[in-house]
Amino acid sequence: MWASAAINSIPDVVIAWIASDYFAIGPVGFLGVFFGLQLLYFALWIKRLSWAWLVFWLLNRRKSIEHIENFLYQNRFPRPPEYINGIDDYLSKIANDGKTAPPMRVKAASELGSLAGISLSGNGIFLMQLRIAYEAALSKYELRFPPRQPEEKPEDY
Repeated sequence: MWASAAINSIPDVVIAWIASDYFAIGPVGFLGVFFGLQLLYFALWIKRLSWAWLVFWLLNRRKSIEHIENFLYQNRFPRPPEYINGIDDYLSKIANDGKTAPPMRVKAASELGSLAGISLSGNGIFLMQLRIAYEAALSKYELRFPPRQPEEKPEDY
């Protein structure tokens, strides 16, 4: 993480050095420009984050949920278990279940791979939004199945 931060700050150091040299503002000016750039980046990040979440909740969430639910239905994914720890758990159980048909296992593994790829890409906002949509879609998808029967309890002896 520190190595990545150091490498990514090279352009900022160069800009701050050029600005301090051009305007003859010395080391204090260098630090001012450098930290000013960091504040600017932070403000832009906050704007992007806020906008991404606003657009997701107002426009994209419902569409994403419907799309994912239709994907699960059209591909005949199995009924979600009553208790799962998220979409990763659901897809992992399908992908690793030897009783499930191989094409279904491949589809589940492919979805897991897509989630892992998004995670590795560093787009955390999109990944969180996608997980929220997947969880809601999985809940809606379960409603397409008949109600669960209560488990029979053994009689007391």
